Amino acid sequence: MNQNTKKIKQIADRGIVPTLKNAGFHRRGSDFSRNYGEALQVVNLQLSSGNTKELGRFTLNIGVHFTRVAALLFGKDPMPVNPKESSCLLRARVGLLMPEQNDHWWSVTPETNGEAVSKELAAVCSSYVLPWLEHFKSVAETDWKPRRGMIQHPCAEAAANLVLGKTERAARCIEEELARIHHDPAYRDQNNAWRDEQISQIKKWAAENGIAA
Repeated sequence: MNQNTKKIKQIADRGIVPTLKNAGFHRRGSDFSRNYGEALQVVNLQLSSGNTKELGRFTLNIGVHFTRVAALLFGKDPMPVNPKESSCLLRARVGLLMPEQNDHWWSVTPETNGEAVSKELAAVCSSYVLPWLEHFKSVAETDWKPRRGMIQHPCAEAAANLVLGKTERAARCIEEELARIHHDPAYRDQNNAWRDEQISQIKKWAAENGIAA
């Protein structure tokens, strides 16, 4: 571990660790997690793979997970014992929660004022990360609609509605997701085989769970 990477870890220790611990998070390596209502919430410190001793970059990933929904989607909950943001049902980068709504990375060099970055990091957690997580306490209160910057399983909204006993609404969610794939530029830019596989997997899951698609 070079000196710049050590500096980033020190910045995180002074910035996000006290803030997240005060909010009930427990640390396991680069992931911080807490049980909050029905939800499992995870904050991850991600270092850039291209970090050097001259320049290092890092960002935060935020995830929300619901065991009942995950079990319905995958047959069993894939979340490991030590929770990982990468295994969460709903995932977002910190920059998408900030006013600019763009991917945001902090840059650190040997000349960087670590104390200033730590204070900025703590402020971002308090002002944007924790308030955003307040919207995800229960399956029923969560807005499962796909939106910009959010990574989630294409059947997550339907699965959540099935968990809540709303079968008709779950069927509409599948219809809406299939329509979105046909019209979303992000999907149209993919090759037909990839798109068709996504559609096939959604229809297969729907059929296995008693939803006509």
